[in-house]
Amino acid sequence: MDNDKKKNKRHGKTAIQKQMNFSEKTVLAIAILAFLAFIMLITKPNTVYDIKEYDLKVTVGDKVGINLNTTSLDFGITKPGFSSKRELIIENNLNKTVRVELLAYGEIKKLVVPGENDFVIDPLSKKTVTIIVKTPESQALGDYTGTLKAIFKSTW
Repeated sequence: MDNDKKKNKRHGKTAIQKQMNFSEKTVLAIAILAFLAFIMLITKPNTVYDIKEYDLKVTVGDKVGINLNTTSLDFGITKPGFSSKRELIIENNLNKTVRVELLAYGEIKKLVVPGENDFVIDPLSKKTVTIIVKTPESQALGDYTGTLKAIFKSTW
């Protein structure tokens, strides 16, 4: 055993010190991997596979009128302080699970409230989402239009 200590002392370190360095390296490697895993969990994936757009329209008036068209997101006529809703079928035609984020654009943007947002759809399947238009009491009368984008992103 004294010979082992002498050999190690020639290199400037004892066997215990070499083992501690290896342990420290192992702990450091585990800490780095844990940190990278944490970063991956807190950041949202941003690979976009597809974007589908839907036209939006609502008329704010002094009466209420329902648009029966099932092929568009026309919310008809609503009064200030009222809301109107439509069902939208989001279809994932991809062979992979995707995360879907719904974003409204245009002058109607502030009035649109998706009933559900940032959800996952399995490959080759559909999901029905309620889209709501809420008009504040102070909303000016008139036509409001815009676009709803369904952005299909990676889930990792």
